[in-house]
Amino acid sequence: MVAQLITRLTIDITAFPILLELCLKSLSGIPLSKLDNEQKSLLGSTFLSNLDNFSVSPSSPAPEKVPAVVHLSIRHLKRLSALLQVFRNYTPPPSDALSNTLTTLATTCLSFLDFNDPSVPTYAWNVLSMIMQIDFDVVLGMMEQLSLRLQDASSTFLEVLVMTNFKIRNGVEFVKLWCGMVNAASEESKLCDDSLVKLFAP
Repeated sequence: MVAQLITRLTIDITAFPILLELCLKSLSGIPLSKLDNEQKSLLGSTFLSNLDNFSVSPSSPAPEKVPAVVHLSIRHLKRLSALLQVFRNYTPPPSDALSNTLTTLATTCLSFLDFNDPSVPTYAWNVLSMIMQIDFDVVLGMMEQLSLRLQDASSTFLEVLVMTNFKIRNGVEFVKLWCGMVNAASEESKLCDDSLVKLFAP
């Protein structure tokens, strides 16, 4: 029975966030006399990284007419997204180890932004938005690589990007940058979306 349960857990991507939540909850309950904040951050980062890297064969084949690489990419990004949702709720103390882990995850997402199938980049942008909510320095430090792709970014990412820049009191410079991008964008661009424009209103 236990072996069957473990098998179901490892093949079902919905189980990974449960395992991460259990790990992070246990970690947060350990007194500082036994583990200091840096050690907790290192362990939390390791939990996240290992669960993201853990790979199992899909329990079902890719849908017809969907390339295997697209199917596997979406599966991976869905799993990472679910892990980050949990991690965002139980984020360990800041540390170099945590920043390095999040930077590695964010860098990996860059390759997914160039997929022709629009569903893959959308998942990747949303993962980047969650990483930005956990540690905005990680994603803002990649803006040189992301700026040329912002016209294709998901609305979720753009909303988080706008709110983050105002939160860190970079609003004035960001408005100038945004206006330049909007002027160069087509009317169909998500940069011109009314919901985003309203975020700039006082």
